Amino acid sequence: MTHPSPNFLVIMTDQHCYDQLACHGNSVVKTPNIDKLFSRGTSLNGMHTATPMCMPNRQAFLTMRMNSVNGSHSNGVALDLDSNTFPELLRAAGYRTALIGKSHLQNMTEVPPFQVAEEAPEGKTAPPDRLKTVDKTAEKYASSDYTQERPQQWKDPDFEPTTPYYGFDDLILASHHFEVAGFHHKRHLDSIDPAIAQKAGRERAIKQSEHSPITFATAIEPEHYSTRFIADATMNWLEQHARDRADTPFFTWCSITDPHAPWTPPEKYYDMYDPADVILPDSFNDSPRTQTPLLQSVYDAELSGNRKPRMPFMADEAEARRIIATAYGMITFVDEVIGEIIAKLEATGQADNTVIIFTSDHGDYMGQHRLFLKGPAHYQSLVKVPFIWCDPLPQYNRGEVDALGSYLDIGRTILDRADLWPYHGAQGRSLLPLLAGETETHRERVLVETVTFSPQFGLPIWSVVRTLVSKQYRITIYTHLDKGELYDLTADPEEIVNLWDSAEHVAIKSDLLFHLAQEMASLTDTSRLPVRLA
Repeated sequence: MTHPSPNFLVIMTDQHCYDQLACHGNSVVKTPNIDKLFSRGTSLNGMHTATPMCMPNRQAFLTMRMNSVNGSHSNGVALDLDSNTFPELLRAAGYRTALIGKSHLQNMTEVPPFQVAEEAPEGKTAPPDRLKTVDKTAEKYASSDYTQERPQQWKDPDFEPTTPYYGFDDLILASHHFEVAGFHHKRHLDSIDPAIAQKAGRERAIKQSEHSPITFATAIEPEHYSTRFIADATMNWLEQHARDRADTPFFTWCSITDPHAPWTPPEKYYDMYDPADVILPDSFNDSPRTQTPLLQSVYDAELSGNRKPRMPFMADEAEARRIIATAYGMITFVDEVIGEIIAKLEATGQADNTVIIFTSDHGDYMGQHRLFLKGPAHYQSLVKVPFIWCDPLPQYNRGEVDALGSYLDIGRTILDRADLWPYHGAQGRSLLPLLAGETETHRERVLVETVTFSPQFGLPIWSVVRTLVSKQYRITIYTHLDKGELYDLTADPEEIVNLWDSAEHVAIKSDLLFHLAQEMASLTDTSRLPVRLA
Protein backbone atom coordinates (compact mmCIF):
# COMPACT_ATOMS: atom_id res chain seq x y z
CA MET A 1 0.00 0.00 0.00
CA THR A 2 1.35 3.41 -0.96
CA HIS A 3 1.11 5.96 1.84
CA PRO A 4 0.11 9.55 0.93
CA SER A 5 2.85 12.16 1.11
CA PRO A 6 2.93 13.51 4.68
CA ASN A 7 2.21 17.13 5.51
CA PHE A 8 4.70 19.06 7.63
CA LEU A 9 3.99 21.82 10.14
CA VAL A 10 7.06 23.43 11.69
CA ILE A 11 6.27 25.60 14.72
CA MET A 12 9.35 27.67 15.47
CA THR A 13 9.67 30.11 18.33
CA ASP A 14 12.38 32.74 18.61
CA GLN A 15 15.01 32.84 21.36
CA HIS A 16 13.46 29.99 23.37
CA CYS A 17 15.68 28.16 25.84
CA TYR A 18 15.62 24.37 25.99
CA ASP A 19 15.43 24.38 29.79
CA GLN A 20 12.44 26.75 29.85
CA LEU A 21 10.06 23.93 28.90
CA ALA A 22 8.06 22.19 31.59
CA CYS A 23 8.43 18.90 29.73
CA HIS A 24 12.19 19.18 30.21
CA GLY A 25 12.11 19.51 33.97
CA ASN A 26 11.16 23.15 34.55
CA SER A 27 8.68 23.12 37.43
CA VAL A 28 7.53 26.73 37.05
CA VAL A 29 6.43 27.52 33.50
CA LYS A 30 3.43 25.52 32.30
CA THR A 31 3.26 24.31 28.70
CA PRO A 32 0.56 21.60 28.56
CA ASN A 33 0.25 21.58 24.75
CA ILE A 34 3.99 21.31 24.17
CA ASP A 35 3.98 18.61 26.85
CA LYS A 36 1.44 16.66 24.77
CA LEU A 37 3.70 16.85 21.72
CA PHE A 38 6.58 15.72 23.93
CA SER A 39 4.60 12.75 25.25
CA ARG A 40 3.39 11.76 21.76
CA GLY A 41 6.55 12.30 19.74
CA THR A 42 10.33 12.21 19.97
CA SER A 43 12.25 14.92 21.81
CA LEU A 44 15.93 15.23 20.96
CA ASN A 45 17.65 16.67 24.01
CA GLY A 46 20.89 17.50 22.18
CA MET A 47 19.64 19.65 19.28
CA HIS A 48 22.03 22.54 18.60
CA THR A 49 21.88 25.59 16.40
CA ALA A 50 24.29 25.97 13.51
CA THR A 51 24.82 29.50 14.80
CA PRO A 52 23.04 31.17 17.74
CA MET A 53 21.69 34.15 15.79
CA CYS A 54 18.22 34.60 14.26
CA MET A 55 19.06 35.39 10.66
CA PRO A 56 21.94 33.02 9.88
CA ASN A 57 20.45 30.06 11.73
CA ARG A 58 17.18 30.38 9.82
CA GLN A 59 19.22 30.42 6.64
CA ALA A 60 21.16 27.34 7.74
CA PHE A 61 17.82 25.68 8.50
CA LEU A 62 16.47 26.30 4.99
CA THR A 63 19.68 25.59 3.05
CA MET A 64 20.86 22.67 5.23
CA ARG A 65 24.32 24.23 4.98
CA MET A 66 26.60 25.89 7.53
CA ASN A 67 26.65 29.66 7.22
CA SER A 68 30.36 29.63 6.48
CA VAL A 69 29.47 27.94 3.18
CA ASN A 70 25.99 29.30 2.37
CA GLY A 71 27.35 32.86 2.38
CA SER A 72 25.15 34.28 5.16
CA HIS A 73 27.55 34.27 8.06
CA SER A 74 25.84 36.69 10.46
CA ASN A 75 22.84 38.88 11.13
CA GLY A 76 22.61 41.54 8.45
CA VAL A 77 23.51 39.30 5.48
CA ALA A 78 20.56 38.41 3.26
CA LEU A 79 20.25 34.89 1.92
CA ASP A 80 21.01 34.77 -1.78
CA LEU A 81 17.76 34.35 -3.72
CA ASP A 82 19.57 31.85 -5.91
CA SER A 83 20.17 29.58 -2.90
CA ASN A 84 18.59 26.16 -2.99
CA THR A 85 16.33 25.43 -0.01
CA PHE A 86 14.52 22.34 1.13
CA PRO A 87 11.08 24.03 0.81
CA GLU A 88 11.95 24.57 -2.86
CA LEU A 89 12.54 20.82 -3.21
CA LEU A 90 9.22 20.10 -1.53
CA ARG A 91 7.52 22.61 -3.79
CA ALA A 92 9.05 20.96 -6.87
CA ALA A 93 7.64 17.64 -5.63
CA GLY A 94 4.10 19.03 -5.53
CA TYR A 95 3.88 20.46 -2.01
CA ARG A 96 2.14 23.73 -1.23
CA THR A 97 4.55 25.75 0.92
CA ALA A 98 3.85 28.61 3.31
CA LEU A 99 5.85 30.85 5.64
CA ILE A 100 3.69 32.53 8.28
CA GLY A 101 5.22 34.87 10.86
CA LYS A 102 8.88 35.77 11.19
CA SER A 103 11.03 35.29 8.11
CA HIS A 104 14.26 37.27 8.67
CA LEU A 105 15.85 35.88 5.55
CA GLN A 106 16.55 39.45 4.46
CA ASN A 107 17.36 42.57 6.47
CA MET A 108 14.50 44.16 8.40
CA THR A 109 16.04 47.60 8.98
CA GLU A 110 17.63 50.43 7.03
CA VAL A 111 20.54 50.66 9.52
CA PRO A 112 23.94 50.73 7.77
CA PRO A 113 26.55 48.10 8.67
CA PHE A 114 29.05 48.64 11.49
CA GLN A 115 31.86 47.98 9.07
CA VAL A 116 32.24 48.49 5.33
CA ALA A 117 34.71 47.10 2.83
CA GLU A 118 38.30 48.08 3.50
CA GLU A 119 39.32 51.22 1.64
CA ALA A 120 42.44 51.30 -0.51
CA PRO A 121 45.33 52.96 1.36
CA GLU A 122 47.00 56.06 0.04
CA GLY A 123 49.08 55.31 -3.02
CA LYS A 124 47.00 52.30 -4.06
CA THR A 125 44.33 52.39 -6.77
CA ALA A 126 40.97 51.14 -5.54
CA PRO A 127 39.02 48.69 -7.72
CA PRO A 128 35.92 49.99 -9.52
CA ASP A 129 32.66 49.55 -7.61
CA ARG A 130 31.54 46.50 -9.57
CA LEU A 131 34.81 44.71 -8.67
CA LYS A 132 34.99 45.62 -4.97
CA THR A 133 33.54 42.36 -3.70
CA VAL A 134 34.80 38.85 -4.23
CA ASP A 135 31.97 37.73 -6.51
CA LYS A 136 30.86 40.99 -8.17
CA THR A 137 27.44 40.89 -6.49
CA ALA A 138 27.35 44.22 -4.62
CA GLU A 139 24.82 45.66 -7.07
CA LYS A 140 22.74 42.48 -6.87
CA TYR A 141 22.32 42.67 -3.10
CA ALA A 142 21.53 46.37 -3.26
CA SER A 143 18.58 45.75 -5.58
CA SER A 144 14.93 45.81 -4.53
CA ASP A 145 14.91 42.01 -4.61
CA TYR A 146 16.83 42.15 -1.32
CA THR A 147 14.78 44.84 0.42
CA GLN A 148 11.51 42.92 0.59
CA GLU A 149 11.55 42.72 4.40
CA ARG A 150 12.49 46.36 4.98
CA PRO A 151 9.92 48.80 6.43
CA GLN A 152 10.50 51.31 3.62
CA GLN A 153 9.02 48.90 1.07
CA TRP A 154 5.97 48.27 3.25
CA LYS A 155 5.01 51.93 3.37
CA ASP A 156 3.46 51.25 -0.02
CA PRO A 157 0.06 49.73 0.90
CA ASP A 158 0.05 47.68 -2.30
CA PHE A 159 3.51 46.17 -1.83
CA GLU A 160 3.77 42.40 -1.54
CA PRO A 161 6.98 40.32 -1.59
CA THR A 162 7.68 38.39 -4.76
CA THR A 163 6.75 34.73 -4.49
CA PRO A 164 7.88 32.02 -4.53
CA TYR A 165 10.08 33.45 -1.78
CA TYR A 166 13.00 31.12 -1.06
CA GLY A 167 10.71 28.23 -1.95
CA PHE A 168 7.50 29.49 -0.28
CA ASP A 169 4.33 29.84 -2.33
CA ASP A 170 2.49 31.77 0.37
CA LEU A 171 3.93 34.45 2.62
CA ILE A 172 2.32 36.17 5.61
CA LEU A 173 4.96 38.22 7.40
CA ALA A 174 5.11 39.43 11.02
CA SER A 175 8.79 39.64 11.82
CA HIS A 176 9.61 42.44 14.27
CA HIS A 177 10.15 41.82 17.99
CA PHE A 178 7.59 44.27 19.28
CA GLU A 179 3.95 44.03 20.28
CA VAL A 180 3.16 44.99 16.68
CA ALA A 181 5.37 42.80 14.51
CA GLY A 182 5.06 44.93 11.38
CA PHE A 183 4.41 43.86 7.80
CA HIS A 184 1.12 41.95 7.40
CA HIS A 185 0.44 42.16 11.14
CA LYS A 186 0.51 45.97 11.05
CA ARG A 187 -1.72 46.00 7.95
CA HIS A 188 -4.17 43.68 9.68
CA LEU A 189 -4.41 45.91 12.76
CA ASP A 190 -4.80 49.04 10.64
CA SER A 191 -7.63 47.40 8.74
CA ILE A 192 -9.47 47.00 12.05
CA ASP A 193 -8.53 50.37 13.59
CA PRO A 194 -5.31 52.36 13.04
CA ALA A 195 -5.43 53.37 16.71
CA ILE A 196 -4.62 49.82 17.85
CA ALA A 197 -0.97 49.92 16.76
CA GLN A 198 -0.56 53.28 18.46
CA LYS A 199 -0.96 51.55 21.84
CA ALA A 200 2.43 49.88 21.47
CA GLY A 201 5.50 51.06 23.39
CA ARG A 202 6.75 51.41 26.94
CA GLU A 203 5.36 54.92 27.40
CA ARG A 204 1.83 53.59 26.83
CA ALA A 205 2.29 50.31 28.70
CA ILE A 206 -0.23 49.15 31.30
CA LYS A 207 2.60 48.17 33.63
CA GLN A 208 6.28 48.99 33.52
CA SER A 209 9.01 47.03 35.23
CA GLU A 210 11.00 49.19 37.59
CA HIS A 211 13.89 46.81 37.10
CA SER A 212 14.09 46.38 33.32
CA PRO A 213 13.57 48.98 30.58
CA ILE A 214 12.75 46.31 28.00
CA THR A 215 10.17 44.47 30.10
CA PHE A 216 6.60 45.74 30.42
CA ALA A 217 2.92 44.84 29.99
CA THR A 218 1.82 46.20 26.63
CA ALA A 219 -1.45 48.04 26.15
CA ILE A 220 -2.03 45.93 23.02
CA GLU A 221 -4.84 43.47 23.76
CA PRO A 222 -4.11 39.71 23.52
CA GLU A 223 -6.41 39.39 20.48
CA HIS A 224 -4.26 41.94 18.62
CA TYR A 225 -0.82 40.82 19.82
CA SER A 226 1.69 39.31 17.38
CA THR A 227 1.47 35.76 18.75
CA ARG A 228 -2.28 35.76 18.21
CA PHE A 229 -1.99 37.16 14.68
CA ILE A 230 0.55 34.53 13.61
CA ALA A 231 -1.52 31.72 15.12
CA ASP A 232 -4.76 32.94 13.52
CA ALA A 233 -3.04 33.35 10.14
CA THR A 234 -1.69 29.81 10.41
CA MET A 235 -5.10 28.37 11.30
CA ASN A 236 -6.77 30.30 8.48
CA TRP A 237 -4.18 28.98 6.04
CA LEU A 238 -4.70 25.39 7.24
CA GLU A 239 -8.47 25.74 6.94
CA GLN A 240 -8.24 27.19 3.44
CA HIS A 241 -5.83 24.47 2.37
CA ALA A 242 -8.19 21.75 3.61
CA ARG A 243 -11.06 23.38 1.75
CA ASP A 244 -9.34 24.23 -1.55
CA ARG A 245 -6.34 21.86 -1.86
CA ALA A 246 -7.14 18.85 0.28
CA ASP A 247 -5.31 16.46 -2.07
CA THR A 248 -2.11 18.53 -2.09
CA PRO A 249 0.49 17.90 0.66
CA PHE A 250 1.74 20.97 2.48
CA PHE A 251 4.80 22.30 4.28
CA THR A 252 3.93 25.19 6.59
CA TRP A 253 6.45 27.12 8.68
CA CYS A 254 4.62 28.84 11.57
CA SER A 255 7.32 31.19 12.85
CA ILE A 256 6.39 32.90 16.13
CA THR A 257 8.39 35.98 17.17
CA ASP A 258 8.19 35.34 20.95
CA PRO A 259 9.63 34.84 23.56
CA HIS A 260 12.41 37.00 22.08
CA ALA A 261 13.35 40.28 23.80
CA PRO A 262 11.98 42.86 24.42
CA TRP A 263 9.71 41.05 26.85
CA THR A 264 6.43 42.93 26.37
CA PRO A 265 3.38 40.62 26.51
CA PRO A 266 -0.19 41.64 27.31
CA GLU A 267 -0.94 42.16 31.01
CA LYS A 268 -2.46 38.70 31.49
CA TYR A 269 0.84 37.03 30.59
CA TYR A 270 3.03 39.67 32.23
CA ASP A 271 1.37 38.87 35.59
CA MET A 272 0.99 35.13 35.03
CA TYR A 273 4.15 34.10 36.92
CA ASP A 274 5.54 35.49 40.16
CA PRO A 275 9.19 36.58 39.86
CA ALA A 276 9.73 35.16 43.36
CA ASP A 277 9.01 31.66 42.00
CA VAL A 278 11.67 31.85 39.28
CA ILE A 279 14.50 29.35 39.68
CA LEU A 280 17.73 31.11 38.71
CA PRO A 281 20.57 29.11 37.13
CA ASP A 282 23.32 27.96 39.48
CA SER A 283 25.81 30.05 37.52
CA PHE A 284 23.83 33.22 38.24
CA ASN A 285 25.58 33.58 41.61
CA ASP A 286 28.34 30.96 41.55
CA SER A 287 30.15 31.95 38.35
CA PRO A 288 33.30 34.07 38.59
CA ARG A 289 32.87 37.10 36.34
CA THR A 290 36.54 36.83 35.32
CA GLN A 291 36.07 33.28 34.02
CA THR A 292 36.62 34.36 30.41
CA PRO A 293 37.58 37.65 28.71
CA LEU A 294 34.05 37.76 27.26
CA LEU A 295 32.36 37.59 30.66
CA GLN A 296 34.81 40.11 32.07
CA SER A 297 33.93 42.53 29.27
CA VAL A 298 30.19 42.41 29.95
CA TYR A 299 30.75 42.57 33.71
CA ASP A 300 32.93 45.68 33.35
CA ALA A 301 30.24 47.30 31.19
CA GLU A 302 27.62 46.54 33.84
CA LEU A 303 29.76 47.96 36.66
CA SER A 304 30.35 51.15 34.68
CA GLY A 305 26.66 51.51 33.76
CA ASN A 306 27.62 51.26 30.09
CA ARG A 307 24.87 48.87 28.98
CA LYS A 308 24.27 49.21 25.24
CA PRO A 309 20.88 48.69 23.56
CA ARG A 310 20.32 45.31 21.89
CA MET A 311 23.63 43.98 23.22
CA PRO A 312 24.08 41.15 25.78
CA PHE A 313 24.04 42.42 29.35
CA MET A 314 24.27 41.25 32.96
CA ALA A 315 21.29 41.71 35.27
CA ASP A 316 20.95 41.83 39.02
CA GLU A 317 18.60 39.38 40.74
CA ALA A 318 15.50 41.58 40.72
CA GLU A 319 15.79 42.34 37.01
CA ALA A 320 16.59 38.71 36.15
CA ARG A 321 13.54 37.41 38.01
CA ARG A 322 11.25 39.95 36.34
CA ILE A 323 12.58 39.17 32.86
CA ILE A 324 12.37 35.40 33.28
CA ALA A 325 8.88 35.51 34.81
CA THR A 326 7.71 37.64 31.88
CA ALA A 327 9.34 35.26 29.37
CA TYR A 328 7.47 32.40 31.07
CA GLY A 329 4.19 34.21 30.42
CA MET A 330 5.11 34.71 26.77
CA ILE A 331 5.91 30.99 26.49
CA THR A 332 2.54 30.07 27.97
CA PHE A 333 0.82 32.34 25.43
CA VAL A 334 2.73 30.52 22.69
CA ASP A 335 1.73 27.18 24.20
CA GLU A 336 -1.95 28.17 24.18
CA VAL A 337 -1.95 28.98 20.47
CA ILE A 338 -0.03 25.79 19.69
CA GLY A 339 -2.94 23.91 21.22
CA GLU A 340 -5.37 25.85 19.00
CA ILE A 341 -3.30 25.18 15.87
CA ILE A 342 -3.23 21.45 16.59
CA ALA A 343 -6.98 21.52 17.22
CA LYS A 344 -7.46 23.19 13.84
CA LEU A 345 -5.42 20.44 12.17
CA GLU A 346 -7.71 17.89 13.80
CA ALA A 347 -10.91 19.76 12.96
CA THR A 348 -9.95 20.02 9.29
CA GLY A 349 -9.06 16.33 9.04
CA GLN A 350 -5.36 16.94 8.41
CA ALA A 351 -3.84 15.82 11.72
CA ASP A 352 -3.67 12.13 10.82
CA ASN A 353 -1.17 12.83 8.05
CA THR A 354 0.78 15.78 9.45
CA VAL A 355 4.22 15.68 11.05
CA ILE A 356 4.43 18.45 13.69
CA ILE A 357 7.89 19.77 14.52
CA PHE A 358 8.44 22.14 17.45
CA THR A 359 11.73 24.00 17.83
CA SER A 360 13.35 27.41 18.28
CA ASP A 361 15.93 29.17 16.13
CA HIS A 362 18.24 29.74 19.13
CA GLY A 363 18.18 30.25 22.88
CA ASP A 364 18.80 33.14 25.25
CA TYR A 365 21.37 33.25 28.05
CA MET A 366 18.33 33.77 30.32
CA GLY A 367 20.36 34.35 33.45
CA GLN A 368 23.19 31.88 32.89
CA HIS A 369 26.22 33.71 34.31
CA ARG A 370 23.76 36.61 34.88
CA LEU A 371 23.65 37.16 31.10
CA PHE A 372 20.66 37.93 28.87
CA LEU A 373 20.09 38.08 25.09
CA LYS A 374 22.52 36.34 22.72
CA GLY A 375 26.03 36.68 21.40
CA PRO A 376 29.31 34.91 20.61
CA ALA A 377 29.64 33.24 24.05
CA HIS A 378 28.38 29.73 23.26
CA TYR A 379 26.83 28.68 26.56
CA GLN A 380 24.38 25.79 26.35
CA SER A 381 21.42 28.03 27.21
CA LEU A 382 22.09 29.78 23.91
CA VAL A 383 23.16 27.05 21.48
CA LYS A 384 20.98 24.13 22.65
CA VAL A 385 17.33 24.39 21.59
CA PRO A 386 14.11 22.39 22.01
CA PHE A 387 13.27 19.94 19.23
CA ILE A 388 10.18 17.72 19.18
CA TRP A 389 9.18 15.53 16.22
CA CYS A 390 5.58 14.33 16.47
CA ASP A 391 4.74 11.91 13.64
CA PRO A 392 1.45 10.28 12.60
CA LEU A 393 3.47 7.07 12.11
CA PRO A 394 4.13 5.64 15.59
CA GLN A 395 7.52 4.13 14.74
CA TYR A 396 9.02 7.62 14.73
CA ASN A 397 7.74 8.56 18.18
CA ARG A 398 10.16 7.42 20.90
CA GLY A 399 9.87 9.87 23.78
CA GLU A 400 13.00 11.65 24.98
CA VAL A 401 16.18 10.64 23.15
CA ASP A 402 19.65 11.48 24.42
CA ALA A 403 21.52 12.29 21.21
CA LEU A 404 23.21 15.19 19.43
CA GLY A 405 21.71 16.89 16.39
CA SER A 406 22.36 19.95 14.27
CA TYR A 407 19.87 22.45 12.86
CA LEU A 408 21.17 21.38 9.44
CA ASP A 409 19.51 18.02 10.04
CA ILE A 410 15.90 19.22 10.30
CA GLY A 411 15.34 19.91 6.61
CA ARG A 412 17.21 16.75 5.62
CA THR A 413 14.92 14.72 7.90
CA ILE A 414 11.79 16.33 6.44
CA LEU A 415 12.96 15.47 2.92
CA ASP A 416 13.74 11.91 3.97
CA ARG A 417 10.31 11.52 5.54
CA ALA A 418 8.79 12.74 2.24
CA ASP A 419 10.94 10.21 0.32
CA LEU A 420 12.86 13.05 -1.35
CA TRP A 421 16.60 13.21 -1.91
CA PRO A 422 18.44 16.47 -1.08
CA TYR A 423 20.37 18.55 -3.55
CA HIS A 424 24.12 18.05 -3.88
CA GLY A 425 25.95 20.18 -1.32
CA ALA A 426 23.40 19.85 1.50
CA GLN A 427 25.23 19.14 4.77
CA GLY A 428 22.43 17.91 7.03
CA ARG A 429 21.98 14.29 8.05
CA SER A 430 18.59 12.62 8.32
CA LEU A 431 17.39 11.94 11.86
CA LEU A 432 14.91 9.28 10.70
CA PRO A 433 17.09 6.27 11.68
CA LEU A 434 17.41 7.76 15.17
CA LEU A 435 13.71 8.59 15.36
CA ALA A 436 12.87 5.02 14.30
CA GLY A 437 15.16 3.50 16.92
CA GLU A 438 17.44 1.95 14.32
CA THR A 439 20.40 3.67 16.01
CA GLU A 440 21.00 5.36 19.35
CA THR A 441 23.64 7.76 18.01
CA HIS A 442 23.14 10.40 15.34
CA ARG A 443 26.21 12.63 15.61
CA GLU A 444 29.29 12.13 17.76
CA ARG A 445 29.90 15.88 17.70
CA VAL A 446 28.15 19.01 16.47
CA LEU A 447 29.69 22.26 15.21
CA VAL A 448 28.42 25.73 16.14
CA GLU A 449 29.86 28.90 14.62
CA THR A 450 29.49 32.66 15.00
CA VAL A 451 30.87 35.63 13.10
CA THR A 452 30.49 38.81 15.16
CA PHE A 453 28.65 41.45 13.12
CA SER A 454 28.80 44.11 15.86
CA PRO A 455 31.05 44.86 18.85
CA GLN A 456 30.04 42.31 21.50
CA PHE A 457 31.71 40.87 24.60
CA GLY A 458 34.82 42.93 23.87
CA LEU A 459 35.43 41.09 20.59
CA PRO A 460 36.05 43.07 17.40
CA ILE A 461 33.76 42.93 14.40
CA TRP A 462 34.51 39.88 12.22
CA SER A 463 35.82 37.85 15.12
CA VAL A 464 35.09 34.21 14.27
CA VAL A 465 34.02 31.75 16.97
CA ARG A 466 33.97 27.97 16.52
CA THR A 467 32.54 25.52 19.05
CA LEU A 468 32.49 21.73 19.09
CA VAL A 469 29.99 19.99 21.38
CA SER A 470 30.23 16.30 22.24
CA LYS A 471 28.07 14.34 24.65
CA GLN A 472 30.41 15.31 27.51
CA TYR A 473 32.43 18.37 26.48
CA ARG A 474 32.18 21.79 24.90
CA ILE A 475 35.32 23.39 23.44
CA THR A 476 35.41 26.87 21.88
CA ILE A 477 38.11 28.86 20.08
CA TYR A 478 38.18 32.53 19.05
CA THR A 479 40.18 34.06 16.21
CA HIS A 480 41.08 37.12 18.32
CA LEU A 481 41.84 35.42 21.65
CA ASP A 482 44.80 33.28 22.68
CA LYS A 483 42.73 31.39 25.26
CA GLY A 484 39.70 29.26 24.55
CA GLU A 485 37.08 27.47 26.63
CA LEU A 486 36.66 23.85 27.67
CA TYR A 487 33.84 22.54 29.86
CA ASP A 488 32.85 19.13 31.13
CA LEU A 489 29.09 19.30 30.51
CA THR A 490 28.45 16.17 32.56
CA ALA A 491 30.22 17.33 35.72
CA ASP A 492 29.60 21.05 35.13
CA PRO A 493 26.36 21.55 33.14
CA GLU A 494 26.29 25.28 33.98
CA GLU A 495 29.76 25.72 32.38
CA ILE A 496 31.25 27.45 35.40
CA VAL A 497 34.76 25.91 35.49
CA ASN A 498 36.83 26.60 32.38
CA LEU A 499 39.23 23.66 31.97
CA TRP A 500 41.26 25.19 29.13
CA ASP A 501 44.41 25.50 31.30
CA SER A 502 43.80 22.34 33.33
CA ALA A 503 46.85 20.07 33.31
CA GLU A 504 44.56 17.07 33.83
CA HIS A 505 42.67 17.84 30.62
CA VAL A 506 45.53 18.43 28.19
CA ALA A 507 44.93 15.17 26.31
CA ILE A 508 41.17 15.75 26.18
CA LYS A 509 41.68 19.30 24.89
CA SER A 510 44.09 18.07 22.22
CA ASP A 511 41.65 15.39 21.10
CA LEU A 512 38.75 17.86 20.95
CA LEU A 513 40.79 20.40 19.00
CA PHE A 514 41.65 17.70 16.46
CA HIS A 515 37.98 16.78 16.09
CA LEU A 516 37.05 20.47 15.83
CA ALA A 517 39.47 20.88 12.93
CA GLN A 518 38.21 17.64 11.40
CA GLU A 519 34.56 18.75 11.67
CA MET A 520 35.35 22.13 10.11
CA ALA A 521 37.16 20.39 7.27
CA SER A 522 34.26 18.00 6.70
CA LEU A 523 31.92 20.99 6.30
CA THR A 524 33.94 22.57 3.52
CA ASP A 525 31.84 23.48 0.49
CA THR A 526 32.13 20.72 -2.15
CA SER A 527 28.96 21.61 -4.04
CA ARG A 528 30.62 22.47 -7.36
CA LEU A 529 31.38 19.26 -9.21
CA PRO A 530 34.67 19.06 -11.12
CA VAL A 531 35.00 17.48 -14.53
CA ARG A 532 36.87 14.21 -14.63
CA LEU A 533 40.02 15.64 -16.22
CA ALA A 534 41.06 19.26 -15.81
